[in-house]
Amino acid sequence: MNYLELLKHRGKSLVIDGVEGSGKSLLADQLANDDVNVTIDAGELASHFTGWMKDVPAIVIVDADSCNDSELRKTLTRVKQLASFDKIKAERQGYAPMEVTTPLFIVLVDSEFVTMNNRHFTVINIGEVHE
Repeated sequence: MNYLELLKHRGKSLVIDGVEGSGKSLLADQLANDDVNVTIDAGELASHFTGWMKDVPAIVIVDADSCNDSELRKTLTRVKQLASFDKIKAERQGYAPMEVTTPLFIVLVDSEFVTMNNRHFTVINIGEVHE
């Protein structure tokens, strides 16, 4: 069992916190490794339509880097809601809904709003990049 499988087994999602250019996306891609994954904007996560689930990804990377604190709260709440089920309904425009296994969510943020004390998320703080 790899680290991401362990997180999912424990019912947690991963939050990677760091300033722009700190390597959050690179780390998420490396953690996702060869698993089928998709990267979406936080706004797509809020939509009723979940077309991003069409390929049934094992991992969904949510780019919430540009969210303000209010938008980030909504994004994290939506991730908590989705991750709390073993299966979710993928609603694609023009297609019949289909039930799929809930993916693991990796949320990329640049915010002091995220705290380490949350039972729904494991937080990795990359810190600042010094050159």
